[in-house]
Amino acid sequence: MESMKVVLCNKLNEFDKKCDKYLLQNKGDDFLQKFKDNYEKLYYWEDTDEPAKMMSHYAQAIMNITFFEENKLVEKDFSVANAIDKMQQIIDCLSDIDAICREYTDEPLTLLGLEIAECLLWRRGALLYMYCATVEEKPNMSESDKKYFLKCLHSGINYLNMMINVRKPLVVPKKEQKMKEDMCFLLSEGIYSDTAVLGLMYAGEMCYWFKKYWSEELMSLSKDFDYRQLGKMFLEKYIKTVEGPLKGRGWNVTKAKELLVFLLDG
Repeated sequence: MESMKVVLCNKLNEFDKKCDKYLLQNKGDDFLQKFKDNYEKLYYWEDTDEPAKMMSHYAQAIMNITFFEENKLVEKDFSVANAIDKMQQIIDCLSDIDAICREYTDEPLTLLGLEIAECLLWRRGALLYMYCATVEEKPNMSESDKKYFLKCLHSGINYLNMMINVRKPLVVPKKEQKMKEDMCFLLSEGIYSDTAVLGLMYAGEMCYWFKKYWSEELMSLSKDFDYRQLGKMFLEKYIKTVEGPLKGRGWNVTKAKELLVFLLDG
């Protein structure tokens, strides 16, 4: 697998040059330093029989530097020059990790692992959510802006849906249900982290926006994209989780219930 190391290092070399430029004005930034650390680990990695570990260092390096770039966009409410292009570049960089894995295996999860695969989908979906949340607050969107907005919603919903389904529900046999009932519920719903809960709310709200702005003139839909049913599933699962095992832990269902009523109306 020596060729994989060469490919990954060559790709990171270009990002390393970009990182050096960023560090000139952001000395000591944690995410840029983490990029450097992961690049160095990959560069000096000697055991080429462990492709998953090499891919892990590469993926984490890319996630580090793109998170730095993402933060700059969010801090400026996506108002910087070429913000849309920069956002797409970040998404493309994260998507490229999947593409590289597929060059070596038909099962990317064997190289990425569940945690990184979930994070890559979350990063893309959450970035699109934050962009759409910013745009949605602006009055008087043009028709072209609405088309791009709907495209971002469509992609974001799909990324978050895939993220939520990376970890499969776990059916705990009754004889082994020694853990708390709340934990059994979360595992049976495939909810393993707060990120999954937040992903449900983000995806549900994006489905709400989709219904609010979509028209056939703006965007044609495939039969397998039912934003109403998806939104219903996301929000009902979120509400059930928050009112159940996560009750009293800082989560709120008021907005989710309002969005659900709108989605189901008509």
